[in-house]
Amino acid sequence: MFGLFHTDNLLPSAVYIDHTMTVHYKHAGHDSEVNINGRIQEMLDNLYGAPIVTANPEILLDNELDNDGVLNPNEGFSISFTFTNNSFETDALDSKATLEIDPGGSITSPATIMIGDILLGETIYGDFTILLDDNVPLDEFNMQLILTADYIDNFDNIAEYIKEVPFSIEVSLNQYGFPFSAPSQKTS
Repeated sequence: MFGLFHTDNLLPSAVYIDHTMTVHYKHAGHDSEVNINGRIQEMLDNLYGAPIVTANPEILLDNELDNDGVLNPNEGFSISFTFTNNSFETDALDSKATLEIDPGGSITSPATIMIGDILLGETIYGDFTILLDDNVPLDEFNMQLILTADYIDNFDNIAEYIKEVPFSIEVSLNQYGFPFSAPSQKTS
């Protein structure tokens, strides 16, 4: 805790964390009720003036060669993203989504989707396709989507919004139904 929130060699009495999970303010000592309410109101003002965009991935095993529902090396898949602007008051402007992946695969579609404006309450879709190499490490194949957009803040300035969405999929040599574990399992 000291490493995360230290304040001039003292542990804080108060830490304010905003809607982006960023430390908004930390203080060693005690604040007055007026100061506490002022900081909370400032955080709420920032919440209402900033975009809140969801980026939900759905992985589709649509290029999986043996059709067993298990992703193996040298097979591919698609990711369909749903982008929704759930902001209170703000449009996401000039949005773009960039996909980064672990070594052992390649993005066969463009790695960056130029989404454009996502207006308040609007939903937009975007797709990526990935092909795994035959030497991809077996285990979790990690990916990360980085969504960036501009928005007009509470002071009529153009500000940048960044959202990172990590996710993964299992890559193995298993086939459908394997491994099988039951109390009556016997080897050949």
